[in-house]
Amino acid sequence: MPYQSYNTVERALSNAMRFMQDAGTDAVKPQGGKSQAHILKALVDAGIPTASHIGLTPHTVAMFGGFKIQGRTADAAMKILEDAFAIQDAGCFMLEFEAVPAKIATLISRQLEIPTIGIGAGVGTDGQILLGYDLLGVFTDFKPKFTKRYAKLTEVAVGGILEYVREVKEGKFPDDDHSYGIDEAEYEKFATLVEKRKQI
Repeated sequence: MPYQSYNTVERALSNAMRFMQDAGTDAVKPQGGKSQAHILKALVDAGIPTASHIGLTPHTVAMFGGFKIQGRTADAAMKILEDAFAIQDAGCFMLEFEAVPAKIATLISRQLEIPTIGIGAGVGTDGQILLGYDLLGVFTDFKPKFTKRYAKLTEVAVGGILEYVREVKEGKFPDDDHSYGIDEAEYEKFATLVEKRKQI
């Protein structure tokens, strides 16, 4: 859902219903976890299929000081875990991780009953997202009005997409070179915190 279109329960319900009825969407996806759980639950309770987005959330990227990896310490990873459980507990059917170390996204995904989708979150999520512009190497400074086209990129674009789908299905993408790492001690600390949480 667009920025500020879900900042109150009333606005979220009104806009989500418009998306479903007027735009014909199958579901909505606000951003946020624990702090947005009351809004996510209100959407689900209204019969609106709802997902959410945690880790790096583009709508609030300024609060992170820009586009930075999230969850690189055990405490920061625990916050993402709590956000994930809040999303699941609100009744959402899935969640998206963005810019989270691969091992963190994998371990959190294993704790959940709902599927996870990753963008910059490693191979251990249930599915992958990659923006078409990024996947195809298309840049926003391209100016089609006065730029002469010397190549037809349709075949290359389709080939790139098919290769991406094949590598995702085979578990080859994202590999270690395309995933964020985490200090092993921080990961072990986080894994211990997860085990302690399960015993509560």
